[in-house]
Amino acid sequence: MRPFFGKNLTMRQTMTRSAIATVLALGGLAGLGFWWNEATAPAAGSPPAPPLPVETITVTPTASFTQQRTFAGVVKAMRTSDLGFERTGRVITILVTEGDRVAAGQPLAHLDAENLQAKRRELEAQRNGADSLLRELIAGPRQQTIDATRAEVRDLESQVELAELNFERRERLLASRATSREEYENASLGLRSSTAQLDAAQRRLDELEAGTRQERIDAQRAIVAQLDASLANIEIDIEESTLRAPFAGMIGRRFHDEGTIVATGSPLFRLVEDQRLEAWIGMPAELAAGRLDAARMELTIGHRTFPATLQAVLPELDPATRTRMVIFRLAETAGILPGQVARVEVDVPVESAGFRVPTTSLARGSRGLWSVLVVEPANDASEASGQSDRRLVAVRRDVEMLHTDGREVLVRGTLNEGDVVITSAHRVVAGQAVQPMETAAFP
Repeated sequence: MRPFFGKNLTMRQTMTRSAIATVLALGGLAGLGFWWNEATAPAAGSPPAPPLPVETITVTPTASFTQQRTFAGVVKAMRTSDLGFERTGRVITILVTEGDRVAAGQPLAHLDAENLQAKRRELEAQRNGADSLLRELIAGPRQQTIDATRAEVRDLESQVELAELNFERRERLLASRATSREEYENASLGLRSSTAQLDAAQRRLDELEAGTRQERIDAQRAIVAQLDASLANIEIDIEESTLRAPFAGMIGRRFHDEGTIVATGSPLFRLVEDQRLEAWIGMPAELAAGRLDAARMELTIGHRTFPATLQAVLPELDPATRTRMVIFRLAETAGILPGQVARVEVDVPVESAGFRVPTTSLARGSRGLWSVLVVEPANDASEASGQSDRRLVAVRRDVEMLHTDGREVLVRGTLNEGDVVITSAHRVVAGQAVQPMETAAFP
């Protein structure tokens, strides 16, 4: 007959064997524990273990605490401009490219301006002619012209006198019928013609002697001013054919090359003022309204800290984040690029009642709570004397953590004002006899 625990066991035999081995092992451990307790338990009548020296603090309630909050934003250049020409034209020269640093007023590119140069020369010629005529009108006629006109008047006066004498003679002869009617009329017409010529010459002489009329001078001066304005407009167009940097910075983008016909306002470069940077950080409205230190703050950008000053708080809330934008001016810009993330830490007062204890005094409790150990007198009765034992022991108190800054913790729960809390909870267990080394009030 094959033995029950033979070499080849069935599954039922295997499970039975495992159960028996487990029972035997548990029985052995129980016996070992009993032996250990008997061996380590203090003998009846032996003195208790000495109390453990511990450091303690005396807690007092507080009504508020300061919470350090971190807000993030982005670094921006104070000025970023897309630069383009103010007129249409063909790009003939590009003087800079991406990454080049430029100074304020430095030329960046040129447009073809040959047609403007030709138009300017034409207007300059017209203006020179108009200006010469204006100067002539202001100076008035020459003395030689006046003298010649005066001589012409004297000659015409002589001709009028001769025509009058001839007319009077023909008139007497006509009365005595010694001449014909035709000769009389010719003499009369000659007199009127000479008189008209004399009047015209006299008026010319009067005009020359009086000088040029002010109205004519003003009209010619207006023509010169109009040509000056046209020339100034051409000069502006020629100047706008050169694109210049409005401020110092770095070329971030170059959008076109030589030979491109660009329209008015079409961007050719993007200029970034990287020497003056700002950090735009969104904060809660009540915090941004007046709890910031306007004199000096520190921003964390990358792995470095940079000093900054509060420049402005924008008056509107961001509809998406419901925060108010705060702008900080960076005092140092070395190693910072626009677009980097900037962070600022702000101490925010929070109204909340509780007790402040060191982080080292906390131990994990049950149901998500924490616990601290306080020092209290033991309340067990002495068998020998029947009096209360005045030994000090550690007693656990459950608390809820409200806030921590890594060094201190604000808690609330079963603590009371004046409780003596053990600062090193990991060294002590509840019910253990302790001896406080120093008791001080914790802030």
